Amino acid sequence: MTTSKKDYVVVVAIDFGTTYSGYAYSFRDKFLKDKKNHLAHIIVNYWNSGGGGDFLSEKTPTTLLLNKNKEFVKFGYEAETKYGGMSEEERKDHYYFRRFKMMLYDKEGQKLVSFDPSLTSYQVFRMKHLDKY
Repeated sequence: MTTSKKDYVVVVAIDFGTTYSGYAYSFRDKFLKDKKNHLAHIIVNYWNSGGGGDFLSEKTPTTLLLNKNKEFVKFGYEAETKYGGMSEEERKDHYYFRRFKMMLYDKEGQKLVSFDPSLTSYQVFRMKHLDKY
């Protein structure tokens, strides 16, 4: 089934950064109803730093926490908080990665190491790094 541009319901922007990551989205129907004020309809996620809820940010650290089976546990501030609260024994059963974006690129830093363009960044990351463990 082919999808035309008119079929899209939402536009999503993802900023997968070396240090921080975030995302925003906007619904097509709201844009079409109010084109002059379209920026007011962009929805940005606010991340809680985990430090008592006082600090909200449009971005969260590019931090990934996986369990011993290499399955997703937490991302961002939540990953940092959970890992920080673990005992040394609990940490042995987890994989913790901070600022890992550049690990997804080849030595020249020019292209994402991937043989299949349909692979997600996590799949590439897993192939390149986690399967070594």
